Amino acid sequence: MPVIDLSQVDLKSLTPDQVDWRKFVLPADHPMRVIRIEKVVANIGVGQSGERLEKAAKVLEELTMQEPSYRLAKKSIKDWNIRRGEPIGVAVTLRRNKAVWFLLRALAAVDFTLKESSFDDWGNVASGLGST
Repeated sequence: MPVIDLSQVDLKSLTPDQVDWRKFVLPADHPMRVIRIEKVVANIGVGQSGERLEKAAKVLEELTMQEPSYRLAKKSIKDWNIRRGEPIGVAVTLRRNKAVWFLLRALAAVDFTLKESSFDDWGNVASGLGST
């Protein structure tokens, strides 16, 4: 299976059409042990609706080139002024070429390093950026 040499790829000019998601698979001795990227979910939780949520949706759309879906509050929290059913976050699910493309760009931003605590026992990876 062909492998991509990332040192020769310009990640800034890379588009999702130029990425073949089938090349980003780590082979194994058994077909059920093959490591592959199923999907990437990008999420921004704002905690309130309004202008901040619209800005978050615009940022997520610019980063992923896909329209985000709005996430609603599951229950009301009076102390935080959140009502049940109010939109409080945005999320995008990326699959195949777009998932690999976004993951390459996101990992390039942190020099392809993740903490060991980012991985769980089932092979999932969770990483985030703190607000400044």
